[in-house]
Amino acid sequence: MAIRSGGYTKMAGERLTVIIVPGAGSALRKFKISVRFLSFALFGLAVLALVCLGTVIHYARHVQSVELENAQLKANLKQSQVLTEKLTRKITVLSQLSARLKAMAGFPMAAMKRHASKLGMGGVTMGGNENPPDPQTLVWLQRRTDIIERSLTQLRNYYRDQNTIPSIVPTQGFISSTFGARRNPFTGLPDFHEGMDISGDIGTPVLATADGLVAFTGQKGNSGRVVEIEHSYDFSSFYGHLYKTLVQPGQKVKRGQIIGLMGNSGNSTGTHLHYEVHVHGQPVNPRPYLLNLAG
Repeated sequence: MAIRSGGYTKMAGERLTVIIVPGAGSALRKFKISVRFLSFALFGLAVLALVCLGTVIHYARHVQSVELENAQLKANLKQSQVLTEKLTRKITVLSQLSARLKAMAGFPMAAMKRHASKLGMGGVTMGGNENPPDPQTLVWLQRRTDIIERSLTQLRNYYRDQNTIPSIVPTQGFISSTFGARRNPFTGLPDFHEGMDISGDIGTPVLATADGLVAFTGQKGNSGRVVEIEHSYDFSSFYGHLYKTLVQPGQKVKRGQIIGLMGNSGNSTGTHLHYEVHVHGQPVNPRPYLLNLAG
């Protein structure tokens, strides 16, 4: 089959004759098409092609916009996660600092624990189907945390500047035994340790942890050579198992002043300092008062 078109002029009113030649033995078919109709048809096809092209371009731009939006959302989520971790670390530091300041202010530890048990619990979780935290909310929390941290730091500095309450590590070394229940190292029986043991080398300087007045120096039972210092606000500190004492009873001492040397006197399994803090004559956990103790 063949299709032939007759000649036509450039006039819009002319018609094109289209002849369809079927196979052998079949009659010819012909029909006429208006040039105007053909022009409109071609124009319509061109418009349709442009519309399709525009749709494709619009879709491509939309996909690009969605991808950019997703990338921004991922960046915001990452920022929220980092900020959440930062706030968590800050809150931990503030909690430790708050506990130490409360201890320095003489708050009973039992009351502090009861108060802590009444506090609300919760926090932001990043797993499962939980929605990520709002970055604006986290920024606000960051600002509030910074304000609280500055306030507590100022309060801590105030206490430390007073120099009258035990607040520094008394010697160099590592903590080998903490305050509280333990097994006696000599008998193996349950015992209560009224202080903190800091192990180190013999002759390591031992420092007064606050300004005060030396109340006692010399031998004292299983504690060996000791120094006892009375401080303000009915605080006192005790330093045991010394190799040598370097102060005398009635002597005024300053915080950070060397008062003796670490040793192994009395009942001791090795060279260390036995350090106690007393409030109103009762031993308390020394750790909250060691403001310059790492961790």
